[in-house]
Order: sequence, then C-alpha cells, then structure tokens
Amino acid sequence: MALVPRAPTRPARTAWLALAAALGLVVALALLGPPAQGRLSGHDAPFALAAMAGLQEAWATVPGVPPGWLGNFFGGLGAPVFLFYPPLGFLVAQGFAPFGLTEVSWQLAAAMLVTRLLGIWACWRWIRGFAGRPAALVGAAAFALFPYNALFNPVVRFAFAEAVANALLPLLMLAIAGDLPARRRIAAVALAFAAIGAAHVPTALMALICGGIYALALGPRRATDATLGFALGIALLGFHLVPALLLGPEISAAELTGEGHSFRGTMLFWGSMATGQLSLVWLLLYATFALALAAALLAWRVAPRITAKRATPRDAASRAVLLAGLASLGFATPLTLPAWMLLPPMDYIQFPWRFLSPASLFFAAHVALLAEAAERAGRTRLRDGVALGVAALALLLPAFVALVAVAKPEDRIAFPGRDARALMAGPDYVGPPEYVPRAAREAGWVPHVRAWRLPPGIAQEPAAILGAVSLARVERAPG
Repeated sequence: MALVPRAPTRPARTAWLALAAALGLVVALALLGPPAQGRLSGHDAPFALAAMAGLQEAWATVPGVPPGWLGNFFGGLGAPVFLFYPPLGFLVAQGFAPFGLTEVSWQLAAAMLVTRLLGIWACWRWIRGFAGRPAALVGAAAFALFPYNALFNPVVRFAFAEAVANALLPLLMLAIAGDLPARRRIAAVALAFAAIGAAHVPTALMALICGGIYALALGPRRATDATLGFALGIALLGFHLVPALLLGPEISAAELTGEGHSFRGTMLFWGSMATGQLSLVWLLLYATFALALAAALLAWRVAPRITAKRATPRDAASRAVLLAGLASLGFATPLTLPAWMLLPPMDYIQFPWRFLSPASLFFAAHVALLAEAAERAGRTRLRDGVALGVAALALLLPAFVALVAVAKPEDRIAFPGRDARALMAGPDYVGPPEYVPRAAREAGWVPHVRAWRLPPGIAQEPAAILGAVSLARVERAPG
C-alpha cells in the first residue's frame, strides 16, 4: 500500500515509548468508561447512553433489526433517533452483547476501544506510504494522543459516534493513497467513506472535503478514482440519507441551526461564542488548533522540496498531507467563511472546530515527517525529542482532570462506570430538542425540552401526543 518503498529500519526506543503511551491512554479511557455529564465533561454522554439503552430495548423485541424509533426518549414519548442519527457505532457496541457485555456504558467503551485501535493501525499503515517505520510509529501515536482525540472528544464531550468515525478516517486516506488498481481503489474509497457516513454524517462531510483535497494533491489519477469512490459511497449511504432528508419535517430539525450549533457562534477566531467565552473548553480548542498549526508549519519547513516542479513520489505524498492538513485547519477559521455562508451542506457540520477531527490525522502525518527528517539527517536527539513530545501528550488528560479538580472543584470530572446509565440516562432522561417529534413540537414541547425538562403534567411517566392533545399518566395494565 506504500507510495514509496521503504527499507525497514529498527525503531528507536522513544518511538515505542510514544506508541505505548498512546495505547495506554486508549485502554485507560476504555476502562474508565463514559465521564459524568458536567460543564467540563460528558456533554453528550447522556445521549450516547440513552441511545444505546434504547437500542437494547428495541432489540429485545425485534433482535437484529436496527430500530428507527427509540422509546426511552422524552419521558416515554420516544423519538425517531436512528432515522436521522447514523447507528454504526452503536451497532458495533451492541455486537459485544453475545460475549456477555450487556452494560451499556461498557459496550460504548469497548466499541471506542476497538475502533480506536483499528484507527491507530490504519494510521500507521497509511504513514508507511511516505515515511519509514519508526516515523510511522510516532505518527500513529500522535493520531491517538492529539488533544482533540485524547481529551476533547472522549472526555469533555464524550462524542461517541464522532470518535468512532474519526477512527475510520485513516482507512479512507489509506484507500486514496494505496497502490491499487483503479477499480479496487474506487471500491475501497467507497466502503471507507460509507462506513464513516454510517457512523457520523458531519465527519463524512469533512472527510469528503479533506479527502478530496488530499486526493487532488496526489495527482489527477487518484483524484478521479477518489471522486468516483465518493460518489459510490454516497450511493451506499442512501439507506440512511434518503429517509433522513425526506423525514426532516417530522422532527424539530430547526434546533440544529441555532447560534450555538452553527459557524456563526462556534467558528474559531470569529464566532460569537468562540470569541466571547474564554472558558477552559474554548482555551483547549484554541491550544489544540495551535498545536496542529505548529506541526504543519514545522513539517513544511523540513520538507522544502515539495514545491519543486519535478517532485519525487515522496515529495508528492508530503505535499498532499501538508496541503490537506492546512486546509482542514483553514475550515475551522474565517479563512473559509464564504464556503460556510454559501454552501448549505456545511450547515450539517455545525461546528467549524469539528475540522480538528480530520486535522488530527494530518497532524499525525506532519509529526511523522518531522521524525523522518530528523532520522534522515542523523539527528537522533531531535528524532527522540519528537517522539518524547508525542508521548508527553498522554499527560494532558490527567493534567486536565487534576486542574479541574483543584481550580474548579464544583466541576470535578468523574467516571461513574456501570452507574453511568442510571446517573445520566435513566427514566427521567429527556433528550436533545432536535429529535422532538412534530406532533410534540406543535404541542409546545420544544421550549421545555430545550431547558432539559418535560412539559408540566408529563413528569416522568409514559406520555402520548395526538395532534394538539397531550395525554399523560398513561396506566399500563398487564398484557
């Protein structure tokens, strides 16, 4: 699958240390399980736990069929969550049930563990196409330890589906760059892209943009094959995209376009929230962006030949990862504001800082280029310094948790383990307002749900909505 053949070299101990730090952090996060919801942790954990629990309940009635309606949302009213939210990550999690893993929090943790390990391996294989084995090990570790992947997504947000889709991104780049016949490359791109889209639609849109730029930088042949692969992948996703687009009016989709869910509020260096709230979360996002930008600029500095007209295949590969990486960072900033304003599909990405997800993959490639340049120059101290710097990123998670515990004890980050579902997604769980069914929306539920509570009189008991009439306190008789 390599663009350039590489003679095997023995990785330094520091490269193995970086990889060990990455694997250790990924395993530790799986053992901790979902974080408790708070201002600085577990923002989306209740949704992931509730969706997983709803999937289990639905499969108890009709095993093996992905449900569209989850009955445990909105105090028993239910919502058509999986008609709009791709279920692949949750299906992977449910796949552990036959092996005795039935607690939803551990199912989610196991799915994240397996997919992230797959992502580390695929990232290593991809980087081997333009760097040696030692540099590829350091790059794969950097992919796992990038703060967006190691802290922001799994702890601050617990964005389960996005984390699964992020782990699949290296498979797409591997398919684009792989030395494959055209038909196989098209099929590989289609399958990888469809898998990402079946896990998380915003990540799929970002993969389409960044993957397209990457393929174009590799040359017209790969760009053509990637374009056909993307088209086929979109067709494969028709099972999800067609119902989601047609049934949009049946939920409260307008809740997805508010200031806090769009580029107007969340674009780095421009959005009203991104510039008006200097909270710890926003500082973390800016620091993550700065880290990725620094790695890209350093990689550009040590690879001067990429601008030569007669570039070698290695130069072309370096140029592709540098251009795509800088583009992914650009889409998080006002540099791409016209695209966000003029292209309606960008609304589905919601948060421009989400481009830090594909940027994490190119960050891994940039780190690998730095390690490779040091290796080729015989500068072992610089090579080891790059690897140790990557390994040190593993300390960011415990440092962040400790900082919050000391500076903001009221927001202390906790990991409740098997009690996570009862704590965050029990019978009193409400749900995101965008999934409120149309009849409930017309009956005035959305303002209450937006405040994470049910309408007066509904309490936590089963409810049904019929037109504008609200029925509460439904009594369930035996049978």
